[in-house]
Amino acid sequence: MDGGVSLAIASMVASAVSGTVAYVGAQRQAKGLEQQAKSAEQWGQYNSTVARNNAQGEAQDLEFQAGLEQFNKKLELQNTSRRLDDLRTKQRIAASGKQAAGARRGVIDYSFSDVLRSDALLAEREIGEALYAGGAFSSQANSQSKLYRQMGDRSIEMGRVGAALALGEGQQRSFALRGQADSARIGGYAQLVSGLSSAASTGSTINYGGSWKPKDWKMK
Repeated sequence: MDGGVSLAIASMVASAVSGTVAYVGAQRQAKGLEQQAKSAEQWGQYNSTVARNNAQGEAQDLEFQAGLEQFNKKLELQNTSRRLDDLRTKQRIAASGKQAAGARRGVIDYSFSDVLRSDALLAEREIGEALYAGGAFSSQANSQSKLYRQMGDRSIEMGRVGAALALGEGQQRSFALRGQADSARIGGYAQLVSGLSSAASTGSTINYGGSWKPKDWKMK
């Protein structure tokens, strides 16, 4: 076997080996990309769950605050009612005492009636101030409670949006990586076919000559 044939055989083997190596490398690359794609999808699902759970947790905290405002409002209304009862009781006692003292002194006249009316007006003003304070607290509690619930609703909505975005981002990343894996795998097949075709083409042009036959050659 002359040197030309040896070189041709070496070239044929090199082409086949090169194609095979490229194919194996491409399959490994494709497998790695598919693993990355799976991880990207799982990471997107995890982030989606975290976003949803965080939003729900925040909404629950805000709902608790809203409930606390309503509880404080009821407590304040009860306290206001007790204060009004105490004021009315004290006013009745004071008015009765003054009337009794005036009767004993014999001063029940127009002037004394004016004093009683003045005391009654003062008492009504105190009652009005207590009612106003209780009403103002109740109104503020209602407004704050409503605000907390609105914030909770917004948190849930933003959580849904964040969860959807995280899930979509993971799926998009996974889709892109799977596409790269498919491209790598197809490229590997192409390189294998190219290498084998080149080897076959080279083998078909070899003029072995003499008594040596292809079957006499073996790879060491």
